Amino acid sequence: MNVSVINDFTKVVEAINNGSLKNEQAIQKLTEAIDKMNADQQTKLQAIIDVLNSVNATLETKLTAIEAAMKAQTLNLESKLDLLEKAIKALPDFSAQLEAIKAVIESLPDHGGKLDALANAIKALPDYSAQLEAIKTAIEALPNYGDKLTALENAIKALPNYSDMRTIDIRRDGKPIGEIRIIAEPLRMEGISRG
Repeated sequence: MNVSVINDFTKVVEAINNGSLKNEQAIQKLTEAIDKMNADQQTKLQAIIDVLNSVNATLETKLTAIEAAMKAQTLNLESKLDLLEKAIKALPDFSAQLEAIKAVIESLPDHGGKLDALANAIKALPDYSAQLEAIKTAIEALPNYGDKLTALENAIKALPNYSDMRTIDIRRDGKPIGEIRIIAEPLRMEGISRG
């Protein structure tokens, strides 16, 4: 029975690790698996500590294991505190990386003076609000030519279609005074080569 229950705990940890179980459901399942373990406090704690020390366990899995252990009914307070202490001690020491990051940040050039100069240059730009307002007012004061444009468009549409005419008679006071002949020559294309 002990092996089967520990295997259930391991299967739940694997499900959390591969993303099949998430958030509250993962915590609930892992808490149930801890409570169902037919083992002493030390065996239960060791199973949880193994998850915390595993290089294959994700951070989410490790945090879920800690939270599930805190919620487990079958672990006593002393065991839970012992587990928290071991979990804290199992955290990697990032002090060297943090010092390296701090050194890189401190070695970055100080652009404060340049940024201040840029801010001052922007503040020194002339204020064109009055000129822009005057342009806006002038545009709004322009007359509306919409009616005239509509009338012109209608007049153009009302012109007769002269596309078929080859001869246009010119008259004054109803009397012919001349004519215009339109002679269309065939279209010639020169200097065009096919490439």
